[in-house]
Amino acid sequence: MNPSFNKVTKGLFLACGISCAAMPAAYAEEVATDEDIEVIQVRATKRAENAKDVPMAINVTSGEDISRQGITHLEDLSASIPNFTIGDSLTTNNVYMRGMGSGADRGFEQSVSMYVNGVYMPRSRQTRASFFDVGHIEVLRGPQSVLFGLNSTAGAISIHNNKTNPGDDFHATVLAEYETEYEGVKTDLILGGSLTDDLAVRVALRESDSDGWFTTYNPMTDESETVGGRDESVARVSMVWQATDDLKVEASYENSDFFVSGSIGEIYNKSAAFIESSDAHPLWAAEADGDLNWQNSADTSLALMANGLTADNDGKPGVQQESDNASMNLTYTLGAGSEIQANLGYSDYNYGAVVDVDTTYLPMWDAYNYEEYEQTSAELVYLSPTDGDFSYIVGAYYQTSDFYTTQPNVVNLAAFGLAPFLPAFGQPESVSFFERGDNPLTVDQTMMSVFFSADYNITDDLTVIAGARWTNDEKDFDRGAECQWKTDNHDWTDTKALIGAQMGLVVCSPAGYEGNSDTIESDNVMPEITVKYTINDNMSMYAKAGQSVKSGGVATAGTIDPSSLIFDDETVTGLELGFKSSFWDDSATANITVFQSTFDDLQVKSSVIDPVTNAVKSIASNAGESTTQGVELDFSLQATNWLTVGANVAYLEAEYDTFRNGPCNIGMSNPADTVPDTCNLNGATMPFAPEMSGNVYANFEFDLGASLVLQGGANYSYSDEYFTEGSLDENVVQDSWTKVNARIGVAHVDGTWEVNLMGNNITDEKVLGGSQPFGGSYDLGYLGAPRTVSVQGVYRFGG
Repeated sequence: MNPSFNKVTKGLFLACGISCAAMPAAYAEEVATDEDIEVIQVRATKRAENAKDVPMAINVTSGEDISRQGITHLEDLSASIPNFTIGDSLTTNNVYMRGMGSGADRGFEQSVSMYVNGVYMPRSRQTRASFFDVGHIEVLRGPQSVLFGLNSTAGAISIHNNKTNPGDDFHATVLAEYETEYEGVKTDLILGGSLTDDLAVRVALRESDSDGWFTTYNPMTDESETVGGRDESVARVSMVWQATDDLKVEASYENSDFFVSGSIGEIYNKSAAFIESSDAHPLWAAEADGDLNWQNSADTSLALMANGLTADNDGKPGVQQESDNASMNLTYTLGAGSEIQANLGYSDYNYGAVVDVDTTYLPMWDAYNYEEYEQTSAELVYLSPTDGDFSYIVGAYYQTSDFYTTQPNVVNLAAFGLAPFLPAFGQPESVSFFERGDNPLTVDQTMMSVFFSADYNITDDLTVIAGARWTNDEKDFDRGAECQWKTDNHDWTDTKALIGAQMGLVVCSPAGYEGNSDTIESDNVMPEITVKYTINDNMSMYAKAGQSVKSGGVATAGTIDPSSLIFDDETVTGLELGFKSSFWDDSATANITVFQSTFDDLQVKSSVIDPVTNAVKSIASNAGESTTQGVELDFSLQATNWLTVGANVAYLEAEYDTFRNGPCNIGMSNPADTVPDTCNLNGATMPFAPEMSGNVYANFEFDLGASLVLQGGANYSYSDEYFTEGSLDENVVQDSWTKVNARIGVAHVDGTWEVNLMGNNITDEKVLGGSQPFGGSYDLGYLGAPRTVSVQGVYRFGG
């Protein structure tokens, strides 16, 4: 029998076992009634629908759950959704769904597309502000072709913020939260109400401040400093205007500003040679303990920054970002259920990260990652009436954007113990010697598309949904190759980075590369067809097939072959079978999905280790082919009017089918039929692709007398091990982990106030958001948050 079939079957039975195990005990209680059940209307099809009626794999999280569980970022949300992983790394964020993601090159758009209030946000930095006052979040798993088909080869995430509607009375919410372990303080103020019978306004404000949970120790001063703290301000104003009986206008503007202190990467997996190098080159020695434990010995002053790098962080390591997002959504009802939707969007951000790359207390290698981005977009959609056997949606989308990024590096070669090499460059060994590489990239993008999707009811029970999206994406880019050298006389001279070939240390573009300007154009048609069969009012099944594309572009990696700077379109063919059901008067749901996605020219970013020199290089390229496939199951039961239980389980296989010119890591051979410094990864498991993952949860609200409610819940999440970097080095594997989040609180029965105690990652699991191998000498790891315990108070008044 096929081994893959056996594994999928194992995952299916495990999923069923977990969900079914919860059913008998819960069913012994009185089943909840219809009026106790919250139904969230999702917008995954551009129409407001119940999630159980939408023929696709979709997870929905309510704003109430987001607030009560202390979820502020997508990383927090991903822990409770199997086959969904988000984490920070050195240069960007890792966003993976069903084992597929973009990798960490800043030139990539995300394979998991992001939408906020209907506005497409292609870059992960656009959604880095903490979200709050959220209505609900929809996570659409698997390739999206038509309605969310803009660079959505792995899936889509749609965030819908709360709004105040005309006719609503004045209302206000004040939230205060204190994190006891690391002295974090968060306050929210939300005000809303109707100014007239036709106009309502809502204002949401957040201020947060945390000391952070990372300890940096400087052995030269014998002092410790706490870093990783996040200071943030978010302000959002929105309005809903019922201009006429038929025209509704919704508008929103948000400004956010945050700063995260310090360099939070830490050295681990130190090699014997690296440890021994302390004797020969004391300045190369790192005083970190070599364990992943939220501790390092990073240079907190970054003195080298003053010698040539401009930063907004006063010469200290950290991340600073300011962003603006605005949207306007117009809905015009034509009658008989048809309507026109117009969605206008604007987004911009400035991002700067001052990083101590070597993550030691010595001034050896510092970098400054900087990005600027500005985007305007417009979408026009017509939705036909749905009262007949045939209905359709047709729309057009247009977007322009400007993106600029640069990454200056400062490397002190003498501090690396490489002074004996300096005479080869006409310098005595005693001279302090630095190198700086910028490699700036500017991309002006214009994207346009049209799409059409039609539903046809062949019978009362059988519906065919078919459509396609045509997309044209044009990128005009200019990529520089600036690289400068500096001696201790502080004079910069323009020089190419010949040092890479001499000593295996490269932070500039290859010798002979003088920059590149060109235009990249992608033109694609993405079809999709779904067949849905309604078994009865409570059960349905569907089969879905489609193709999605993510456009090509130019890499920001500074140390790759110039001929490989351009990467091609990424194409995926997705197949999905699903079964959705509700029973016991809609108090229980059980859904199962079987999927397979086959990628061609997968866009990947990895750290390549030269098998001869052990030099670390960055490489962005297109893998040949890869396949992700598996089974997902989710089950929920509102057992009584006060208890809800559920489970989500996923089994996943994600492998490179053909990747002959993949990145090498230490110990890999270099096949003769591949290009130099690359290795054959055919059949290898892809990064961020755990074989099994899942979570089990329970939530309760129990009356305590006539005026009080006891409320709380617990969430247990599990993941198998997975690679945390594209080179698939065995040293950067995240071990299997379990996380437990729990909360308990007391609230007034009318909802005017509540007090909650929340614990996240109670098991204090060490989970890597990303890794960076450094030539077999050591690895850098970027851990997520440790255990946190928070006390939260909420007071509401008005309507």
